Amino acid sequence: MFAWHRIALFGAMFFALLPPTLAATARTTPLTATLTSHNAATWQQSDGWSNGAPFQVGWRTDHIGFAGGLMTLSLDNRPACSSASAACSNQLYAAGEYKSISFIQYGRLTFRAKPAAGSGVITGLFTYTGPSDGQQHDEIDIEFLGKDTTRIQFNYFVAGIGLHEKLVNLGFDASLAFHDYTIEWLPSAINWYVDGALKHSVLAGGGVTLPLSPQHIFMNIWAATGVNAWSGAFTYTGVPFTTQVDQVSYVPATGASSSLDTTGGGCSINNTAEFDPTMLMMLLLSLGYVIKKRRRNYSAPIIKVGCFPSNSIRSA
Repeated sequence: MFAWHRIALFGAMFFALLPPTLAATARTTPLTATLTSHNAATWQQSDGWSNGAPFQVGWRTDHIGFAGGLMTLSLDNRPACSSASAACSNQLYAAGEYKSISFIQYGRLTFRAKPAAGSGVITGLFTYTGPSDGQQHDEIDIEFLGKDTTRIQFNYFVAGIGLHEKLVNLGFDASLAFHDYTIEWLPSAINWYVDGALKHSVLAGGGVTLPLSPQHIFMNIWAATGVNAWSGAFTYTGVPFTTQVDQVSYVPATGASSSLDTTGGGCSINNTAEFDPTMLMMLLLSLGYVIKKRRRNYSAPIIKVGCFPSNSIRSA
């Protein structure tokens, strides 16, 4: 274990010396999707494959429906999944997953949704990228464990490393009505909100690294296997499980050439001569930028990070 950490540390130091290269470009315009019908220019339906364990579902487009102004993601054993047939990607169940074609990065992402209830049933509202996009595995999660939909789980991954789960009591049963679930992603923090109220925050720094790579928006429902202590045991009784999504919206963080949002009321730290060079170096390295030493002074490239207007959601 110690040797692995040494290797990881060496790798992090090596890559910190390289220019930041992102295989994907994040959109810079807002996105509002009412999900009344499938928009093939904006969204993609997962179909004909499976993630493998702990997912015991194959993704199928016919498990994504649009009616009554809503998108419904369903989970069941049709068609003929009970024999783990190719129709269900050799899994026992079939389910729906919907993802954005474009990437997003820093900004505020809100889902208005009603997750499914049921032991072993997971609803995911999240962002993700990985090797299939030519990037490391970065991810920011909102998840509902169907065994108890009065709680919500937040999590994030950096370079494939997660284990940052946080379960929070909602004070209501999420499976009974639609609510707004928001991820606010900044270089300095990730904030999770429910109906505009802040529920959990993770701040960068002090050894905490946050996701950097642009990511797709995902929504899915799935049956878990092999992780019963976390998910609960899944049993299918013949009645499909459904998660419904009313709307998805994304507001990019406003570009700021030399500022960082740390207060929620605009931008408060700027890249000026009086800014401590050591602190600036640490900040830039944490964001993946190159620092070159030049005549005893660190050359500070323009920092493009994000800040929101003063009316940004910051409820405590």
